Amino acid sequence: MQTHIENQLNSYSDKRGMRQETCHMLHVAYHKLKQYQVPQFINIEDKVVGPLTLKQFFYLLAGAAVGFICYLILQFALFIIVMIPVSILTLLLTFLTINGQPFAKIAYSALNFYMKPKLFIWRSIRHETKKAPAIGSRPDKTADKSGIAIPRPRESRLSDLAWSLDIKEKTKR
Repeated sequence: MQTHIENQLNSYSDKRGMRQETCHMLHVAYHKLKQYQVPQFINIEDKVVGPLTLKQFFYLLAGAAVGFICYLILQFALFIIVMIPVSILTLLLTFLTINGQPFAKIAYSALNFYMKPKLFIWRSIRHETKKAPAIGSRPDKTADKSGIAIPRPRESRLSDLAWSLDIKEKTKR
């Protein structure tokens, strides 16, 4: 049974008087293109060890290794106290996903958020040559001691002062 494209190729070769070899080459090329399939589910990890992915297996293995080392080193009561948070963390890393994101990625993002400064000051990447100040001009007061130029609003002198105190306090942290 011929497909629509094959029928069109046959009718084209009949109308134009194409040689039989050329028509056969077009048919072969069409059938070769038809054989390839697009891979699906490429963002789903493979289950390697039973129902677990390789990453999940290593999280459980690391938790079991920490538990075994704690069992050998610590007394039993202290071992129980230490292993409760370790086992909870191991289970969270292994099985918990929030909005399709693994817990490890969420914990990493949360730590980055709390550790990095919240004040973002845009800095130009261009390398400019330093110009000598003109005679009689005052130095730029918008740059602080670290050399970072901090823009200042121009509403009023009081709000200017409050804003500069707020910025300098945040940049010292």
